[in-house]
Amino acid sequence: MDLIFKELSKFVMRNRKTEDTAIKVFLMGGAGNEFFQIARANNLSLRGKNVELLRLGGIKQIIYKLIGFTNHGQWIDVSQIAEALGIGIKKASPLDVFVLFVIFVCKKTGLSTFFDTLLEKKIDHCNSVIFKTYDVGYFQTARHIERKSIDQVAEQIIGHLDLSPRYALDEIVAHVRGGDVLYDNQISDNEAKSIIQFCEENSIKFSCVTNDIDFVKSKFRDIKSKIHCKGSSPLEDFKYLSTSKTSYLSNSTFAFWAAVCASRLTDPIFFGPNNWSFNDFIQVKNISNYKF
Repeated sequence: MDLIFKELSKFVMRNRKTEDTAIKVFLMGGAGNEFFQIARANNLSLRGKNVELLRLGGIKQIIYKLIGFTNHGQWIDVSQIAEALGIGIKKASPLDVFVLFVIFVCKKTGLSTFFDTLLEKKIDHCNSVIFKTYDVGYFQTARHIERKSIDQVAEQIIGHLDLSPRYALDEIVAHVRGGDVLYDNQISDNEAKSIIQFCEENSIKFSCVTNDIDFVKSKFRDIKSKIHCKGSSPLEDFKYLSTSKTSYLSNSTFAFWAAVCASRLTDPIFFGPNNWSFNDFIQVKNISNYKF
């Protein structure tokens, strides 16, 4: 591994521009992942680093196939969020793309130590050219991003989408993902039953935002009241979820960022699954043990 990155560092040094000293943070994945990457770049900037974001452009689909990513459609212009925070964004060069590909190949083979680098380690000086120049990862814990940077990105999302809270106290909004995610991140039958019981005990309606209405109807077939499906697109789904007072969140970056926006708008109640991944920033309650 050391030999691979030593040779890669030499290659980068020979081919990069002399004045190019910025830390380059790659934008990868869907909007939820890209918000985290913008927050990472913002955090590095707050710590006094020269930083810029790299978008993959037209070669994105080819790269995603090679490294096994799902290519999600874009429902928001993330470049406007970045630019509002004063972070430059540009198209990745062939050299940048090559480095990204090598890092992912090494990650998949268990060799890479250049993915999801801890924030403090990135701030510290390091002799590796690759380490100094590139920042690749998902950056989804407090060891990778500080909360203030998360909040600053959320504020820009709120302003960009012109969000305002809906004080609907008689409604719980669930984000339900269907077959596009691994089984462990799908809502379980027990979770669905707990939500149904919660709605019936508290006389509130069940609304959902989803990419798979048939999946929702199957999971909530025992509900006595009507299922209210909100939103007709990822953008409308995000707006509805992020302005809700009471939500049941899926274990996804989409739901996480909606929750962060909601927490900036009002004092919401969040329920979620036991395998919730974002406890560093948002706490979710167990709906089966909660009483209004």
